[in-house]
This record gives sequence, C-alpha cells and structure tokens, in this order.
Amino acid sequence: MTDVTVIILTQNEEDNISHSLESVIPYFNQIIVVDSFSKDSTVDIVKKFEKVQLYQNHFISWADQRNWIISNANIKNEYIFFVDADELVTKEFYLELIKLLNNSRPDQVYVSFDYIFMSKKIKYSYGHPKIRRIFKVNKAEFIPSGAREYVIDSGVVGSIESKLIHYDRKPLIQYFTKQLNNALRESSAIENIIIPKNISFKLKFKLFIRKYIWNNLNGIVKYPIYFLYRYIWKKGFLDGFPGFVYIFMFSIWYQFMIDIFYYDKKAIKK
Repeated sequence: MTDVTVIILTQNEEDNISHSLESVIPYFNQIIVVDSFSKDSTVDIVKKFEKVQLYQNHFISWADQRNWIISNANIKNEYIFFVDADELVTKEFYLELIKLLNNSRPDQVYVSFDYIFMSKKIKYSYGHPKIRRIFKVNKAEFIPSGAREYVIDSGVVGSIESKLIHYDRKPLIQYFTKQLNNALRESSAIENIIIPKNISFKLKFKLFIRKYIWNNLNGIVKYPIYFLYRYIWKKGFLDGFPGFVYIFMFSIWYQFMIDIFYYDKKAIKK
C-alpha cells in the first residue's frame, strides 16, 4: 500500500463505484469520493467501505470539482490520483506507478486506457491520447472548457505505459444521456474558447484548431471527415459493430448535437 491519495468523482454511479473502489483499496492508503448529490444508491454503497472518505459538492464542471476537492479535503499525501468511477486500477499499473514515483518523482503523470464499450475492448476506435491524472498536490490545477478540462502545465511530467481499464457498466441509454449533457456544455462554450498561456503547446494547438477551424466548418464537411478518419484511417472497422457505434456516436451524432444546441441557443436569442 502506497502513500498516494485516490480521488473519485461520482454522480449516479451505483453500477460502477463498488468495482472502482475494490480496485484501488488494496493499493492506496487514502481513498476520497466526491459525490455530486447522487439520486441513486451511490452514496449508500460508498458508505459501506470504511476506508473511504466521502465528500459532497454540487457539480459545475469536472475541472471545478477537482479544484474544489484539492482545496477542501484533508489530503494527507504528497501525490493525488484521479480515478473515474467507471475505471479500474490493475496490479500492473500500480507496480509501474510505484516504480515511477520511487525513481523519478515527477510532478504530473500521464496515463492511458484500455476501453471497454458494449462489453468489448475497442482497440482502434477509442483513440484518446494520454491524459494527466496523477499529480503532486501543489502541481494540480484545472481549467474548465465546456465538457472538457485542461491541466495547467507545472514541473516534470512522467508517463505510465500500463493501462487503466475504462469499463462503464451502466445501460447504454445512460451513456447517451451523459453525452447529450456533454454536447450541451460544449455548445455553450463554442463562443468562449480561451487559449490559456500555461498549458502545453499541444493543447494550445488543439484549442486553436477547435476555435478557428473546426467550429467554423460546415457539418456536411466535418462529420464525414471525422468519421472516415476514425473508422478507416485509424482502423476503427477492426473493432466490429461496437467500434462502428462508438465512432458514429462521437464523429457524427455527438458533433451534430453540439451544433444543434448551439444553433438553437442563437435562434432563441434572436
């Protein structure tokens, strides 16, 4: 068991939270759950785990929630590790993490995922880059942006090759509902995209493309381009039907919902 504080954000995660907690409790000496006033049995499940500390705070954005818990929780360790309620930590990941922290003690650490969708591991369709989830407490600060969040660059950055497992056990209808809410947040941020100075060059470039090019492209052009890029160029077709559903949802349906919500918002203002 290592001196790292695991922080899990929850909102209506009764199908996932026990699995996530069981995957981290054997390895880390402090576990904190930050619940956004769930309406299901999430809180009752968390309370069954004596080792877990429970906080509640109203959800504004993932970035705001992370910043809030860092400022308000009694974090006893130098390092914090953000784990989502639908993610699992493997023994291989834990052992590599311990080796990294003992040897180089980075300020921020990138992680990546094996992604389970529709009960199948999708190897090609997911395509999400590594993200920073492990930090020294004083090196963790987040900037909200629609349905996204950005980490302020600070200090030495490390990386773990062993993967976390992302496995959402909730019914697919709830997953689509979640993405609808994310699309609404994204649509609200289209006209207010800010490119912060203290983030990585890679993120600045992505935000530049998103703000000045992607958001200005006609859907007839950008939807099929994005779909073909993920499904053909990135070989998403090799993931079978789950891969097709995942790519279709994010390259066409999700992008379409963002544009619809944005159009509707502008129409109402008129």
